Amino acid sequence: MFVAVVTGFAIFSAGADAAPAVAEGWPRDGTFVRVTRDGGLSPFVSLYYDVTVRGSTLVVTLVKDTACRTAQREQVALLGGDEALSVIAILSEAGAWSVAPPPGSIMGRAADTAASASIPRWEFWHADGPSMTRFYVTQDRLDARPDLVRLLTAMRGLVSGLVDPLPMRDVFHPASEIGFLAMTSSEPAYAVIDGWDRVRLPLNSLDLKIGVHEVTVTGTSGGSRSFTVRIVAGETTSVHVLLDESSPSAR
Repeated sequence: MFVAVVTGFAIFSAGADAAPAVAEGWPRDGTFVRVTRDGGLSPFVSLYYDVTVRGSTLVVTLVKDTACRTAQREQVALLGGDEALSVIAILSEAGAWSVAPPPGSIMGRAADTAASASIPRWEFWHADGPSMTRFYVTQDRLDARPDLVRLLTAMRGLVSGLVDPLPMRDVFHPASEIGFLAMTSSEPAYAVIDGWDRVRLPLNSLDLKIGVHEVTVTGTSGGSRSFTVRIVAGETTSVHVLLDESSPSAR
């Protein structure tokens, strides 16, 4: 097994002495799945999660595209061996290469039409060898399709957990609309906030836009808790998360 991390154009590898042989059940070269969100994102123009098979290597990518001074930030992890097979198994169970366009979806690229400033839309693009499907849906259509929600959840959790965090958050707001989050946990852990902002715990004072935010905390034991926090302008919301392998919720 080897793992490598790519930041921009620099590659830092660990233990990549030789590429592993293609294992049984390994998808064909070029097989991929990508989930992209655009619209309703500030300051992000788009955000995408991608897993692609390249020979005996699995390429896992997270991209945040913004209209601000830094146009695009990307993080990539290269996986091989058992770790890659585990990712493939999770994606296969989530229907990564077989999800069909639901009623009300639009075939083709979401980027070909202007995104809404207030309503997110989700593009699902997958290929298994020469067979390729690409479509997108609005948030309400996504919420009505458990199969799409399952795939999105799997992709977001896997990609966010495998690549290093990108140092960009939704804090381009007046000071009067910013509050703070402090968070600790019962073991070493990281938190994913609103599906894209990945930070290590403990947090002393993380600035966030006021309102409700979705948080998922995952510990070294494998336990995970998902919950929401409400951020109030100028105040600090403090949370302590109890984690173990069977953690169902947070307090």
